[in-house]
Amino acid sequence: MLLLMAVTTCGAAFATGTFDLAVWRVCCGLTLGATVPIAIAITSEYAPARRRAALVTLTASCTAIGAFSGGLIAPWLDSNCCTCGSAT
Repeated sequence: MLLLMAVTTCGAAFATGTFDLAVWRVCCGLTLGATVPIAIAITSEYAPARRRAALVTLTASCTAIGAFSGGLIAPWLDSNCCTCGSAT
């Protein structure tokens, strides 16, 4: 699954048109969406019984927190770290 996600992400990076980009992004989104239930299943399988519920909840919550924080950080990265289009 991780290899498929890497391939679709690279495909999106090298897309030549809008339609190509949309196709690659949808494929990447499907692979990313599939990793969340897999991570929850692995967590529930290997977590100790007395901590299982808390760890499964933490796994699911941290996925949403990571997506939220990425959206908060992206504008700052775009304005401070991106040199795309600047004259050198």
